[in-house]
Amino acid sequence: MPERISILIILIPFIGALLFPLLKHNIAKYLSLIVSMLILFLAIFIFSNILNNNPFEYNLGGWKRDVGVAFWFNKFNLIFCIVLSSIYLLTQIFFIPHYHIIYGKKLTKFLSLQALFFMSCFGLILTADIFNLYVFLEISALSSYALIALGKGRAYVASLRYLILGSVGASLYLLGVGFLFAKFGTLNIFELQSIVQNQVLGRSTFVSLVLIILGLLLKMGQFPFYIWLPEAYEHSPTSVSTFMAPISTKVSAFLLFKVLLGVFSISQIKNLLPESTFFVHLATVSIFYFGAISIRQNCLKKMLLCVLLAEISYLTGSFWILSKSSLSAFSFHIISDSLMIFAGFVCIAAIEYLNKSSQFKDLKGIGRKMPFTTMCFILALLSLIGLPPMCGFFSKFYIILGAFKEQHFLFGASLLFSSLMLVIATYKLIPILFFEDYKKIASSRDVPLRMKFVLACSILSLFFVGIFSGSLMKLIS
Repeated sequence: MPERISILIILIPFIGALLFPLLKHNIAKYLSLIVSMLILFLAIFIFSNILNNNPFEYNLGGWKRDVGVAFWFNKFNLIFCIVLSSIYLLTQIFFIPHYHIIYGKKLTKFLSLQALFFMSCFGLILTADIFNLYVFLEISALSSYALIALGKGRAYVASLRYLILGSVGASLYLLGVGFLFAKFGTLNIFELQSIVQNQVLGRSTFVSLVLIILGLLLKMGQFPFYIWLPEAYEHSPTSVSTFMAPISTKVSAFLLFKVLLGVFSISQIKNLLPESTFFVHLATVSIFYFGAISIRQNCLKKMLLCVLLAEISYLTGSFWILSKSSLSAFSFHIISDSLMIFAGFVCIAAIEYLNKSSQFKDLKGIGRKMPFTTMCFILALLSLIGLPPMCGFFSKFYIILGAFKEQHFLFGASLLFSSLMLVIATYKLIPILFFEDYKKIASSRDVPLRMKFVLACSILSLFFVGIFSGSLMKLIS
């Protein structure tokens, strides 16, 4: 049964994307809510069915994997799908009554692009074919460009910059895939894996590997390829950055894991790229850099974007240590960081809903006017700092432990430095939020109950993943 309906995870948002532009705004809004609920329930149902069973492969149309389109469903893939679909649903609950105010006549276009974005993300996670992965990568990119361009001010410029750099990244990835296909004659990850294990890997494989890595690092926004990212998320509509910021970079990081370790073994990667520790050093430098500039920001969104860029480097560094413990930490951090960044951005969206600004100068005393929202944001920051029992503590602990086991002490120290910088930033922020004379805002109340529910769910998820981190690590390792 799960095998037969599994493809609906991709088909439901795709059908929704086709239908939304044909419907009236109110119908389209609430249909998008139903779509997000269906995907979440479906992902949970399939996951519950494979908990005690083996992973399975779905071959579209019954075609064999070497000539058709194949999707792979395992525990890690489905946990990530559950996280993404939860973010989709919570975003809809949070914003749905205000979509018509934000987008006006463009509402159905937004809902269609949003559904395409999530459909492509599910496709990227589940596909077992490196060319179909490129197709989903392009759908994700095109929908992202259009979603960002829906913003005001410099949104068009930010979207254009993202388009140019994103196209370069996608082209590099496609070139790498072309080299692999020319060398091995197949595009299926499992077929490639079985062929690669029995062959001597030469210069063409090295070139393909380098091209794929560069393309995906650019898509991730890894330093020094991050130029597109801050402007894109800063100028996009808040309802877009709330779901895109926690998802896009994590999906790209997941692809790095999926393509490289799905095809090659750790020893083969180390032989092909003997200087792979360069990426660990690059990540270390960027963590120190973004940690240092985070305390200089005067805007909540900009501060959180600095944290996001540092978190991307956590993933890059832990991946390129290339040990079993660091790769397990990498997998766990993909899940936990998606939830932490979502919690941070949805809290900022709630603050901007009443306060119309997230600049520090406009936040004076807002903690007394919006106590629930402000405390949720502080808790999100504390999780990003690494306070137990929230998931941020265990995430950083596993990464630092994996780094120290392989004697990457400076990389481990950079995570501690980043946490210290965020502690300083939080320490500077708390007096502004709670102790200064408050600025008059539109309402004397906190955000509506619907928004409080979303904020509570986002924060509770951080505690849930933290408390059950041991069980989660067993499932995804």
